[in-house]
Amino acid sequence: MGNIEWNTSKVIAYFEACREHYEKFLAMSDSLMKAFEAFVNDDTHTGEEADNSKGFVKDRQIPLLIDITDDIQQLETLQDEIMSSFISDVDNSPNAIIRTEY
Repeated sequence: MGNIEWNTSKVIAYFEACREHYEKFLAMSDSLMKAFEAFVNDDTHTGEEADNSKGFVKDRQIPLLIDITDDIQQLETLQDEIMSSFISDVDNSPNAIIRTEY
């Protein structure tokens, strides 16, 4: 048997700490996206190596950055939904602690 504990204040604090990291990453990702786009659209670098590098950034790195930022935004939404659901369905006290065994 194991125990599960839902400590609302700790979960809220954890989600808030996560959100701070997410927001920092998302802010940096905006700058990174602009840098990627500037690199891809830079006509001063030409030739096979430049074209291959630009293709890699365009085809791999930009889509990866978009996927990561989308995933972070979805995670933020899920965390908000978890807290809202718990508050509305279980206990609305910010200091609630729920323990159960499984």
